[in-house]
Amino acid sequence: MKISNKMFILVSIGILAMLFIRGIYNSIKFGDAEYGMAYVLGQAVGGTLAWFSIIALFASLTFLIIGFINKKRKKPIFMKSAITFGISIVSLVILVVIIFVSMNIENEHKKNR
Repeated sequence: MKISNKMFILVSIGILAMLFIRGIYNSIKFGDAEYGMAYVLGQAVGGTLAWFSIIALFASLTFLIIGFINKKRKKPIFMKSAITFGISIVSLVILVVIIFVSMNIENEHKKNR
């Protein structure tokens, strides 16, 4: 059974949407809502990006190794693997920025108490 690119993209978006909704639910359920809606959304986005970064990093490393092995035969595979690896690194950087922003919200909330 061959999966089309459109179906793969739709399934990926669905999985990321479920992770985002789960992140919002967990943030509200465990009492983090006292910091405000921006904090809850930051936690949900951070959790979603964390899962995305972990999955993308392992997938890109696997594809990079496969592309490196097949580099002599097909150069476009190696370039696609390198681009995927770069995107996963960028998502990790975005994740770190979101973590620092949410930590700043927590620290400001503690100072105002």
